[in-house]
Amino acid sequence: MHCTRPALVRTAIFASILIAAGQLAFAQDDLRASLFAEADARFVAARAANAELLSPANFAQALEVYASAEEDLARGRNIDRIRTELGEVMRLLGQAIDATEIASVTLASLIKTRDDATNASAPTFAAELWSDAEESFNEAARRLEYGNIRQARELGSEAEALYRDAELTAIKAQYLSRTRERL
Repeated sequence: MHCTRPALVRTAIFASILIAAGQLAFAQDDLRASLFAEADARFVAARAANAELLSPANFAQALEVYASAEEDLARGRNIDRIRTELGEVMRLLGQAIDATEIASVTLASLIKTRDDATNASAPTFAAELWSDAEESFNEAARRLEYGNIRQARELGSEAEALYRDAELTAIKAQYLSRTRERL
């Protein structure tokens, strides 16, 4: 096979472009890793503290700002802007983690009741009741985030009753279906 000199030059240029693009992508990944490392670690800590459930407003807001920072990085926007957004993510997740500590005490019986309903497969066997209970739980957690302990407890009591109903419905559904199968 015979290659002409211009073909070799084009191949060399093309190979150089591919290598440069790969290096640029690697540099972009490296930049992302260094910029987002602390926020990623804080998300892990927030999820471990169950912030998504116990501090839904702060957690959701942190996710929005994080997504904005990722989009800004992808668009090649100013690094200082991205750092500012990530600083806001860190602040929001810090608030979320703090809120989970308060919620785990204030809503302790509600959390236990929710766990009982989950263990009884209420999301599967009593989906509508479960959904209503989740809405009440979410609203109670939000009220607690905003400092309204009285309303949080009222909504928590409502959610607790719904979770108990969902748990009972799920238990009945499971045992009655087994009994029907045997009959």
